[in-house]
Amino acid sequence: MKKKPDTSVTFQIKGVELMESCINPPSDPLAPEIVFNFDINIEHRINPENDILIVVCTVLVFNEKRDEQLGKLKAGCIYLINDLKRFINGETKALELPEPVATALNSVSISTTRGLMFSMFRGTYLHNAVLPVVDPTSFAMQRQ
Repeated sequence: MKKKPDTSVTFQIKGVELMESCINPPSDPLAPEIVFNFDINIEHRINPENDILIVVCTVLVFNEKRDEQLGKLKAGCIYLINDLKRFINGETKALELPEPVATALNSVSISTTRGLMFSMFRGTYLHNAVLPVVDPTSFAMQRQ
């Protein structure tokens, strides 16, 4: 019987960094009942020598018509992943984490970014631009 490769992953959060934030003044006053729109991007950056994975989550905030960007927040969630090198493809050098692990890391990172957004936008016209709960499995993987 062939032995399955060990795909168990142990990770911990090592830090959170606010990488960028901005609030752009709207061209017209916002209606009190405005429905904000969001674009969310997830990027994985690796440092296999130090077992570090940084999940960079960028959120753009738009008005209802999506014709004006009202804000942006970019955060990096830094994780320590034991023996990260075993998930690096030897030929392509791409990170190949098991799907449940990638989903968990994305979910934690999106939630952390949501909290940072709430804190950074508090007291501004983006106070009610609360990032909704999203399905972390809905993000498409793109290799670069």
